[in-house]
Amino acid sequence: MGSARAPRAVPGAPAGQRASGAQRLTVRCTARDTDFRRGRRKQDARRVRYPIADCTVPAQDDIGFLNSRLAAGPRTLPAAGIFIAKNHGMTSLNALKIKLFADGADKAGMLQLYRNPLIQGMTTNPTLMRKAGIVDYEAFAHDVLETVRSKPISFEVFADDFAEMRRQALRMRDWQENVYVKIPVLSPHGESAVELIKSLAHDGVKLNVTAILSERQVAQVAGALVAEVPSVVSIFAGRIADTGRNPMPVVRAAHWLLREQPRAEILWASVREVFNIFQAADSGAHIVTVPHDLLRKAIEMCGRDLDDLSLDTVRMFDRDAKAAGYALATERVVEPLPVPVVFSKAA
Repeated sequence: MGSARAPRAVPGAPAGQRASGAQRLTVRCTARDTDFRRGRRKQDARRVRYPIADCTVPAQDDIGFLNSRLAAGPRTLPAAGIFIAKNHGMTSLNALKIKLFADGADKAGMLQLYRNPLIQGMTTNPTLMRKAGIVDYEAFAHDVLETVRSKPISFEVFADDFAEMRRQALRMRDWQENVYVKIPVLSPHGESAVELIKSLAHDGVKLNVTAILSERQVAQVAGALVAEVPSVVSIFAGRIADTGRNPMPVVRAAHWLLREQPRAEILWASVREVFNIFQAADSGAHIVTVPHDLLRKAIEMCGRDLDDLSLDTVRMFDRDAKAAGYALATERVVEPLPVPVVFSKAA
C-alpha cells in the first residue's frame, strides 16, 4: 500500500490553487473489459472516475447516488472521467464574492435595479439603447445620471474613427465622476484601439475596455492602461462560449496578464443564463454584468428548492394544457350486432 496522495488540482485552475468546497469522491468497482486485440476477456478491478456537473448537493447525497448506481452493476456507471462533487454551500446571490452590475438601457429598469443594494454598478451600450428606443444618446445619459450618482456606470463611444472616439470619450468623462467610458478593443474597421486606450488612460479617463474575447487582446490592453487610473477589462465570456470554447481559461489568464494593473477589474460580460453568474464568480472575475431580465430571474430563482420547482413546472404544463382546451379524440366503441336466436322445431 502506498502513501495517500494529495488531491489533484481542479483542471483549469491556476497552479497550486484548489477549488474551495470541492470534494473528490472515487469508488472502486469491477468492470469487465473485452480485449479484442488479444482475443480474450479479462476481469479488471479498477478505479473508476466519472463526471457529474458541478453539484450543489451535500456530499452524503453524492455517496447515496454512487451506491445506488453501483448496486445496479458497473454497466450503469457513466463514462470514465473525473467526478467532482462541488458543494458551493450557497446558491444565494448575496454570498457571491463578485460585484453584480445591471446591463441594459431600459430607464425604468435601470433606476429600479440601481436602488437594489445587490446591484453595485450599471453598464449599457449603443445596441441596448437602440433596442430600448433611445433616440438622443446624450439626453438619455444625462437623464439617467440625475439618479445614478453613487454607483459606477459605463457609457460607450459610438464613432468609427479614433479621433471622434477620443472626442466623445473626453466629453463623457466630464458628465459625472462615476462615469466609465467604454472603448471597444477594435474599431469597426478591425484596427486595434490600443493607442487610443493608452492616450485616454494617461489623460485620467476611467475606461471600460470592451468586446474582448482573447488572451492576446487582454495582454495588449494591459500594456496600455495606467496603474493609477481605475479601469475595467470586459471579457465577453458568453460570446466565447457561443463558439464552443470554454471562457474560463481566458478570464483566469487575465489575472496574470493584468498583474501590473492593480486598479484594473475583470468583468465577465454577455451572460446567457443565471448559472453564468456563478461561473463568473468561480473564474475570479471582479464583476459580472447581467441583463435586466436575467437579474430579475436570478433574484427570484436562486436558492429555490428543486422539488418545489419541479412541482411548479408540472403545474405550469397542466395549467397551460387546460387553458388551451387540449383534448384527444375518444375512440368510438362499436356495439356488436345482436346474434339472432334460432329456435329449432320440436321433434
